[in-house]
Amino acid sequence: MSDVTCRGTKADGSRCGSTIGLSDEGLCIQHDPKRQRLVEEGIQRSIETRAEKKAIRDAILPDGIPSGPPRTVDDCVKWSAWAMNAVALNVIPARTAECIAKCATTFLAGLKHRDQERELEELRQVVKELRKEAKR
Repeated sequence: MSDVTCRGTKADGSRCGSTIGLSDEGLCIQHDPKRQRLVEEGIQRSIETRAEKKAIRDAILPDGIPSGPPRTVDDCVKWSAWAMNAVALNVIPARTAECIAKCATTFLAGLKHRDQERELEELRQVVKELRKEAKR
């Protein structure tokens, strides 16, 4: 690994320290004024790409699809209910709904296992305390 780092300074006044893409002048792309246009073009492309992805997502995703991945049992219920309705309305293929159902079932099993492990650990602690009290 190189010991040469960017000579530029951050907004807080500390040394940049980047070792990636240093110019002959010892500056990274963020601190090299000669490459500022490249940075600005990269930022613009990133903004355009994100906007394009959002437009594609909005155009492709069926109406009413739950937002974000499921994190709770209620989220799984929402996803499952949406998938059932979407199949009934011929919005998504039955195979897609089957995949959603399988994923939801696996997720719910994971939640159940996690909760059981937590409950088991709590019970172990209770038994441990009861054994301590019984020895007194």
